[in-house]
Amino acid sequence: MNKTCTFTQEATADITRFDWGRICMLINPPVATGVRFGSVTVRSGALGHELHHHTNEDEIIYIVSGDGIFATETEKRQVHAGDCIFVPAGIAHTTSNSGADNMNIIIVYIPAR
Repeated sequence: MNKTCTFTQEATADITRFDWGRICMLINPPVATGVRFGSVTVRSGALGHELHHHTNEDEIIYIVSGDGIFATETEKRQVHAGDCIFVPAGIAHTTSNSGADNMNIIIVYIPAR
């Protein structure tokens, strides 16, 4: 099998814009089997996605910059740059920006265990 590296750029990525910010998916299948990788920007003072869950994927959330609140149906926690959250498939969650600047997040989706 001939393996090669795949390079993606934000300019050609799958970007979805929302009133609260945007999601930029940089790696999707079939580039990486079963793995999706992207970045999220949540504007200052904004609630990100409404409470939602992923049925067949676990999610890893890494806070690159900014401050916010990560919430599930049963808990809320302050999050800051450098924090990392593992969200198992099926757990409803949301992230809001409680800071003065944009909140930048890296997201990775992997098949549920």
